[in-house]
Parts: sequence; structure tokens; C-alpha cells
Amino acid sequence: MLIQEYIPLGQRVKAFSVEAFIDNRWIEIAAGTTIGNRRIVRFDTVITSQLRFNFDAKACPLISNIEVYRTQKKYLSFI
Repeated sequence: MLIQEYIPLGQRVKAFSVEAFIDNRWIEIAAGTTIGNRRIVRFDTVITSQLRFNFDAKACPLISNIEVYRTQKKYLSFI
């Protein structure tokens, strides 16, 4: 998931969480602190029809972009 704040008016988000509606209840699937210009958040794949974003902010949060992707896990091997 990619989240971006509208930075020209300052960084406002202090913390955030993302919830998915699974089995008729909201389950937190990701959380973090500041977002800033761009924040990439990884979490396990979930099947849901709804996502809910919660923000703890210093002022009214100004989110310019939210993108959610389904990607394959890539495993790295080191020698």
C-alpha cells in the first residue's frame, strides 16, 4: 500500500492504521507512524470488500493519494 500526504501544507499525520472488513468485523491489518511525502506499507494478503483508514493528526489530515496493490512475495537468497 502506498500513502501520500499533501506536503506543501506540511506533514500532519502522527500515526495511522488500516483495517479490513473480514467476517463481518473490522480487523487491523497495518499501522505506522508518520506518512510524509510517501509511505509504503506491506502486509499479508487479505480478501475484503472494504478498507478503513484511521489517522491521528496534528491538524486535519491532507491525504493526496492512497494506492493498494496485490503483489507476489519475493524471496531473497544470500550466499
